Amino acid sequence: MGLKGGSYDFLRLDSDRDLNLLYVQINPTIRTGITRSKKEVKTNTISNLAIYEIGKDKLSYFFEKGSMNNIKYYFYETSYNEQLERMDFSMENHRIFNNKKIEKRELADKLFLVNENEESDELELWVASKLGADKKIVKVFSKNLDWRIDVYNKKVLFFHKIENGIKVESIDW
Repeated sequence: MGLKGGSYDFLRLDSDRDLNLLYVQINPTIRTGITRSKKEVKTNTISNLAIYEIGKDKLSYFFEKGSMNNIKYYFYETSYNEQLERMDFSMENHRIFNNKKIEKRELADKLFLVNENEESDELELWVASKLGADKKIVKVFSKNLDWRIDVYNKKVLFFHKIENGIKVESIDW
């Protein structure tokens, strides 16, 4: 039984040079066919995140190895951009804001991960160290709830619509 999509053309790698880490997205392997004897890699889904410490030759996983999750995206600070006076992240994301005229500082040892809970149709915002340690769910919330990462104030902001107004929930990171 071979794996359809088994080549490494779908492998997505990110690296954190500051801590000498490599992040590898794990795509789930699912059984297909009438008898479910075939295996196929689902390249459009991220089920886990492998974290490889290059200098220590140590591999760990964000979630338990082999677990099936639906990671929508993850991001972390990668460098300070002196020319633009802002923090650069591993990926551009519309959730990142208030990232102008930031004073030069050490990179935050934070890894943000958004996982979709398909059973409840909600999102989970996880925050951990870049090594994946000290991970915790910051908030479980509806997909319809608007939220942002405030880089300047190091906060996660959630915007709840209320009658004729808005309520802002703020969580430090």
